[in-house]
Amino acid sequence: MFQPPFRTVSPLFPVLLILLLPAGGCSLWPGSGEIPEEETQPRPVPDSVMEEELQDLRRRVEVLENKLVPPQPPVKPAPAKPQSAPVPKPAAPASAPSTPASSAPASPAPSPDVPAAGTGAPGALPSPFSPAPENAVPASPLPAVSESTPVTPVPSARPSAAPARTEQNAYDMALGLYRTGRFAQAEKAFQAFLEAYPNSRLTPNALYWIGETFYSRGMFSDAIFAFKDVQARFPRHGKTPDSLLKTALAYAKLGDSQNAELHLAVLKEDWPKSEAATRAKQLGLF
Repeated sequence: MFQPPFRTVSPLFPVLLILLLPAGGCSLWPGSGEIPEEETQPRPVPDSVMEEELQDLRRRVEVLENKLVPPQPPVKPAPAKPQSAPVPKPAAPASAPSTPASSAPASPAPSPDVPAAGTGAPGALPSPFSPAPENAVPASPLPAVSESTPVTPVPSARPSAAPARTEQNAYDMALGLYRTGRFAQAEKAFQAFLEAYPNSRLTPNALYWIGETFYSRGMFSDAIFAFKDVQARFPRHGKTPDSLLKTALAYAKLGDSQNAELHLAVLKEDWPKSEAATRAKQLGLF
């Protein structure tokens, strides 16, 4: 049987192959088989591109600085305060020389309300007892009153009796309304008088006449309440017998003869000498 001859591979072949790879590797690069020179050397960068990148970098740094440090407002300098001129102290007025007691008779001390003659200041009032202190400030002179300036007279203080006259006038006005037949207006006037002068000596009279205004208008129930108010609050007043008589008459108008006779009996017993009792006798009530 035929066996083809085999060539024995030397063990140094792998070593030779490794050594030959750098030299033959150049043939493996695409193209001409060699690395171009421009690929192995750095490309130059234009100056304009570098300037733009540098400016962009500066802008980024400024933005970061503005974000980290907030802008501070400008500090305005404080305006200088004007220096006030020193106020000169007024000089103390010179005291008048004293007159020896032996050369002239003693004159009375000037009134504190009248300025001394010859001072030259209309409003200055020097004290007749002690000289002015050294640090005293002279009073500012008052303006002189000319002849054309009208002088307002000061009225003299006199005790006035206006409150008493006002109280009496209010009572008289209300009573005048009743006597002229204006009974409703008189009632309101007497009510206003009682509110304005609750402690007046005329209060019993005002209460009585309020009852009369009701009686004159035929409001007998209201009149009875008003008359009894006088009897309850002022049992010993001069208007009490009159209120007893008018209460009896009001009850008689309402047809209540029992209460009418009761009030007439009180009038006859407690006030036998009053004018109201005399009128009751004249009317034939007892």
